[in-house]
Amino acid sequence: MGFIVGIVIIGLAIWGGNRFYSSYKTKKVFNDRQKKYKETHQLSDKDLELFKKTMGEMKNQILGIEEATNKNKDLKKIENSEAGIKSAKEIFQELMAEPNELTKYGDFIYKKLPSMLDACIRLNKIEGTKLNSKEIRESVDSILETVTFISASITDEYERIVKEDSEEIALSKKVIGK
Repeated sequence: MGFIVGIVIIGLAIWGGNRFYSSYKTKKVFNDRQKKYKETHQLSDKDLELFKKTMGEMKNQILGIEEATNKNKDLKKIENSEAGIKSAKEIFQELMAEPNELTKYGDFIYKKLPSMLDACIRLNKIEGTKLNSKEIRESVDSILETVTFISASITDEYERIVKEDSEEIALSKKVIGK
């Protein structure tokens, strides 16, 4: 009986040690990647904290817009025609690759995304009441118009990024070609 208890204790110790080592290894890999990211993009600790906070907020806003859109057929139609969420995700990826560009996207980060999220949530809340009057329908139409406008402006912003990138590539090609 003592032998079995000893084996169980040793097994638990090995299992616990492996879990501790795995956790340590994961933290080390994360810290190494974070350090490399900071160095690559020349970010201070303060810059990195601000970047992480801002990107976390952006991620939550984009996911909130996407969730609200999935609950509403009118918002889905807008997304299908304007591609605002898809463009927002692409801008997010662009910022992950170029964190020093964060200030360049102030309107997108601090105005467009929060406004679009707020409009989507309000729309779903209004439509969730199942009340229907002329004034309510006018409000819904106004919100849909606002969402369409913001969505289109987000897509325009992403198209501008793509255009700038393609111009940089074309310039590089000319420089190399000479």
